[in-house]
Order: sequence, then C-alpha cells, then structure tokens
Amino acid sequence: MRIFTLPPLPNSVRDYLTFLDQKHRSPLTIKAAKQDLTRFMIWWERQHQRHFEPALLLERDVLDWRAYYQKQVGAAPATINRALASLRGYYSWATRMALLTENIMLEVHCLPQAHRVDCPTRPLMRCCAVHGLSQMRFSACGTKRCWRC
Repeated sequence: MRIFTLPPLPNSVRDYLTFLDQKHRSPLTIKAAKQDLTRFMIWWERQHQRHFEPALLLERDVLDWRAYYQKQVGAAPATINRALASLRGYYSWATRMALLTENIMLEVHCLPQAHRVDCPTRPLMRCCAVHGLSQMRFSACGTKRCWRC
C-alpha cells in the first residue's frame, strides 16, 4: 500500500472551495472539485517538477493531461469531463476575482461520450419469463439483463 501526502492546496483553490460552499453547492460537488483539482495539481507538479502555480498553467498542459488520463490511465470520458468542468469552474472564478489575467480553459473542450442504449424492457421481461426468472441483473455496462443470459 502506497502512502503519500497530498500537496497543500494553493490559497486560491481553498478560497474557491469556500466559495462553492457559500453558494450552497452540494458537499459531494465540493468533494469532487477538490479531488479533481488535487489530481490535476499532482500531475502538473510531476510534469514540471515544481509546486503548482495556477498562473503558470497553459492550455497545452490541460490538453496533455486530458490525453494522459484518457490513454495512460484509461479514465472514462465522463470522468475526464467532470475534472475539466472542475478546472473550468476554478479558472472562471479565479479570472472573475482578478487572481488570473486570462481564463485558459475557455478553449479546452470536453471529450465526446458514447451514448449508451439501454435494453428495452419488454423483450427483457419476456426473456426472464422464458427462463422462469423474476429478477434481472445489471451488466457491467449498466444495461439490464436476464439472470440466465
């Protein structure tokens, strides 16, 4: 088991999380934003061999991180897009607060997501009835399946 300490959050990131709390955002939203920003900061610090400084972030860094998380880590597009939304929210807030001169996140776009098509219920119920089953299970992709199929 690896144990390591997380880098301290920059004051501006702590202020942003406080801002989210004051805007009555869900505790889970705040937790997700903190997690996303921390993960990005850790990656950025490893890449640049220095402490994270929000003003030094370039659009290229975000694009490199997005590619890394997609190809090396294998993160789902929804996971990456959530992190991009967290970064976008932070940089938008920091720009409005005049902590940064420009919002580099304006040109960074989300990844396209595959649209999942759930199994229709009627054929599924018929399949279960054929097998004499009254329950269905969820497959790994989230679609409902007969227990026997």
